[in-house]
Amino acid sequence: MKKQTKTKTEAKKKTTDTKKTKSPPKVKSKEIKEKEELLKQLRDLIRKIDAEGLRFLIKQANILVHNVKVKDKITEQQESKKKGNNKTKKATSDKSTIEIKESDDSDFFILIINKARNFFTLEEMRKIVKICHASEETKDASERLYNWLKNKRKDVLIDTEITGPSDPALETIYKHLIKTYTLKDNK
Repeated sequence: MKKQTKTKTEAKKKTTDTKKTKSPPKVKSKEIKEKEELLKQLRDLIRKIDAEGLRFLIKQANILVHNVKVKDKITEQQESKKKGNNKTKKATSDKSTIEIKESDDSDFFILIINKARNFFTLEEMRKIVKICHASEETKDASERLYNWLKNKRKDVLIDTEITGPSDPALETIYKHLIKTYTLKDNK
């Protein structure tokens, strides 16, 4: 009986082994056959089309090829973003450091926080400095800054990834502006 059991086991192994060595599914060959059939139909139709129609077909084909390239590129970017997204956000997120650069003529300011470069006009900068100086505490200033940015400069909230009135970037902006800038009397 033991010999028969071994033989059955060996037979099962042979069956399993042959399953592993089977050729890949014929899905690709179906796709190739379909493409060949479509190409044949297209060749038959092309013979019946005049020069203007052929130019139109060529333009359309170029558009299709371009769209495929763009779609592939977007898909590739999304996949690479998904793979490195968690690591990159943690590594590049810095809402506690701020840098402000003034233009030579002081007509505009660049506020750099969380790797985002935000451009402000002189009037906008005066307004946010005024908001900061009008606030008695960090929480109040953060709420006021958030509301002003939400109403006037939503792009800054998006670019800097400010998620709400309690976001640490707002506290950083407030503290820096209070230390660095004073209010001027408007004449």
